[in-house]
Amino acid sequence: MDTADEAPPVTDQQQSAKKISKPRPITVPGVSDIVAMERTIDQAVGADAYEFKVSPSGYLRIYAKDADTHRAIVRKLTEVRVQFTHFCLKEDRPYRVVVKNLAASTPRSQIEAAFTSHGHIVTNLYNPGARQPTSDADSTNDFPSRNFWFVDLKQSLNNREALRLNKVGRQRVTIELPRKNNSIRQCFRCFEFDHTKNYCLKQPKCEPLSSSYLPELCNRACRMLMRYGQAIMYKSANPQRALFSPPSIQCSSNNHCKGLRSKTLPLEASFKTSSSPLQH
Repeated sequence: MDTADEAPPVTDQQQSAKKISKPRPITVPGVSDIVAMERTIDQAVGADAYEFKVSPSGYLRIYAKDADTHRAIVRKLTEVRVQFTHFCLKEDRPYRVVVKNLAASTPRSQIEAAFTSHGHIVTNLYNPGARQPTSDADSTNDFPSRNFWFVDLKQSLNNREALRLNKVGRQRVTIELPRKNNSIRQCFRCFEFDHTKNYCLKQPKCEPLSSSYLPELCNRACRMLMRYGQAIMYKSANPQRALFSPPSIQCSSNNHCKGLRSKTLPLEASFKTSSSPLQH
């Protein structure tokens, strides 16, 4: 892979001037015994390494002073199995670029070698590819492969230099930053907003039936409820599709949720009792 112009090397002053990001808060819902929470976190980090803030809605937000403290608190809360949500640290977030005009059949090893030869560390490669058919109607349509790739690079001072690369093997390419997604984030584990399922350690919830298990364990009717709401579009034998409301599915019945609740782990530390100390 060639570059349009040679980029200047990174100096020691630029490396020392790199801004250290401040971690976003860790959110813990339903904490009534804050003393037990403090005692638990103090086992992992120092008492002066974090701060609390309780919202009127009952959420406890934990503010760590640095990234290492944030990771230690997350490990401790995960160990005692507390329900909480957090965010990816800026230092751990990959630097994603879009490689346009690159054939979908390009070997992954060739793409990775093109970036590593210029000092970049590739952590993930992703090609959207052709959409898989989900119905008989989709099978008749042509979904060509998309000739561009998403490349995740490890955070480094030379990440911006990847935008200057213009060749992968013999293919001329254009490398750009991905478009920003301004939509509201929603977790597909607990179905709450402002976080994603990769950083959610709350009890899983099936939103259509309000049951405590992962949505992936639902049957087909429940997944249709989750996708289309109360009105489901079914394709019958005739070519026309009928729009109707499906029969209600009761989670207490034996034909739908039998055995699913046993796959969820019980919560051992909820911090909702102030009389007894926390048990580990």
